[in-house]
Amino acid sequence: MMRISVLLLLFICAIVAVVGQESVNKPLPNAQQSISFACTEWMASLDPHRNVHHMLLQAADTSWSLVLSEFTIMRKAPVLIHGSEQSEFDMKRFRSFHIVSVNGQSCSGVLSVAQDHLMGNWKIGDETWEIIPERYTEGHGDDNQFIIRRDQWTEQNSQACGVKASVATSSIQVTQTSQPPCMILDIALAADITMVNRYGPGDKPAVFMLSILNLVQGNYDDEFNSVIEFEVSTIFVPMTAQDDPWSGIKTIDDHLDKHRSWGEAGGYGGAPYAVATAWTTRSYSAYGLAYVGSVCTPSRYSVCTDIGGSTGFLRTMQAHELGHCLNAVHDGGGNYIMAASLTNSNVWSPASRTTINQFIKNLGCVGVCSQGLAPTAQFSADQNIVCEGNVVRFKSLAERFPDQWLWEFPGGVPSTSTAENPIILYQKNGMYDVSLTVSNAFGTDRLYHNAWIEVRPMPAVDFEVNETDLRIGCMNHSRDASLWNWTFGDSTSSAEENPVHHYVRPGQYKVTLCCTNECGTVCKSQNIEVLAPLKAAFSLPSTKVCAGDVLQLKNESTGADRYRWEMPGAQVPVSTMQHPRVAYLSKGIYSVSLTAYRGIDSIRLSYKDYIQVKSAVECPKKPRGKN
Repeated sequence: MMRISVLLLLFICAIVAVVGQESVNKPLPNAQQSISFACTEWMASLDPHRNVHHMLLQAADTSWSLVLSEFTIMRKAPVLIHGSEQSEFDMKRFRSFHIVSVNGQSCSGVLSVAQDHLMGNWKIGDETWEIIPERYTEGHGDDNQFIIRRDQWTEQNSQACGVKASVATSSIQVTQTSQPPCMILDIALAADITMVNRYGPGDKPAVFMLSILNLVQGNYDDEFNSVIEFEVSTIFVPMTAQDDPWSGIKTIDDHLDKHRSWGEAGGYGGAPYAVATAWTTRSYSAYGLAYVGSVCTPSRYSVCTDIGGSTGFLRTMQAHELGHCLNAVHDGGGNYIMAASLTNSNVWSPASRTTINQFIKNLGCVGVCSQGLAPTAQFSADQNIVCEGNVVRFKSLAERFPDQWLWEFPGGVPSTSTAENPIILYQKNGMYDVSLTVSNAFGTDRLYHNAWIEVRPMPAVDFEVNETDLRIGCMNHSRDASLWNWTFGDSTSSAEENPVHHYVRPGQYKVTLCCTNECGTVCKSQNIEVLAPLKAAFSLPSTKVCAGDVLQLKNESTGADRYRWEMPGAQVPVSTMQHPRVAYLSKGIYSVSLTAYRGIDSIRLSYKDYIQVKSAVECPKKPRGKN
């Protein structure tokens, strides 16, 4: 066993107001929406056998559809201390969720849900949104009213940090032969009477502190050589001012010293903890204070000031103070969690990572996450309904630290994957199964969802055109379409499914059908020839002629491609010419018939006794020309 003497430095993050400015953080002008949500009813509706849940937050003119994956910072019921009374905190009344996606977009975020309580934030790209109870911002409001707003904050303070040395000797048990992939730090939380005055009696201050710790957990889950999981072992909330250990405290230094002496004297009721945070709303010269390198020692304490405002700022504040407890000091510059000027940063500096990684190697009072336990398979997708030709982004939500993933996507491309978060292409419409098998050194777990991905088709366009004279009938044989748009090549259109169209004149036309559904629009065209109506007609300049005269018949038919003339008594009684010449040699009255053909169709026109032929004697003699 190794005994290490630890020099504990007390870091004071003193915040001095700039002259003429308020020493508070104010939000930049941004969008803000009010919503109503019945938290208790929603929690009661959750399927206890599922880890992934959905939540719809509806405002007046917009909505947020959240996919949530549940986790916990309370793997056993913590002790809730109300003054001198102790009880178990009801874990069912407080639920923690990772926000997997919002409105189908993958994101990172955390949401805490309790009775009349929603609190958390999520980030998509460079934009961060937060949700908090309306009463937190207004000081009043209905229990089921909440504010959703962009979490963008401007720092309106200059800050100075002082250092006060405090020497303590403690035993740190160095018992680990190798660093585990995940370690558990039991944490104790305390509120003073000012927190009760702000949030109300009972477990309401506890719900606030747990909500901030949920956010803080995101700064310790994959940033270091070991995942650091905080597990709440005990929560202290005073019932009256007489129960408040910090009654009469005037400085943040005294608040921290009192936290240490009270805690070491059994203030937390004998519960085990490696580190502790006390919350207050008192106005001190600094927002936060902690002993450096104090985890697992009698100086394992910190103080955070709830100044209201951004959840991101409060998260960074507690992450910052816990970073001090894990031996990190202030960064010399940069927008980091351990910056001397507190912001709402989410990033650890390389120096802080190195320091904390080295420090946690020597901790002996920590637990090991998931020791000897097989992983549990869970997963989500950015969308469950897609159009063919699109991709689905899958995300593993497996717990207990799997180190191998095997996905199966029948009908997808690729059909299998060993990536943790694969992207799969679906080319054909249908319903598709998905399964994920996860493994680590302690075992394997598989989750299978039947018909979990629905791939919807693009429209399939097909039609035929039936032509009759200047009229066409369109027969629509398309599939999977909800809207149709026909164009007929003559500057006209129709939205009917099976339209009938009349052309003004014959000619060559292009008929186009465009079909639309939720997946897009597909068009198909067909060239057609529109013919005039089949009609037989003819005429002569005169129907009274002399024998031997040559007549020119004028064919006035339409829509025909061939003809047959029947002229009984004529010198040539039958002709297939379009405009035949004909002569009659004998006196008489003659009939004429014309049959016009188009394909297999025909139409016949007959004129009985149409031509009257006079004899040569009856016809006047033509004058002879002079020689």
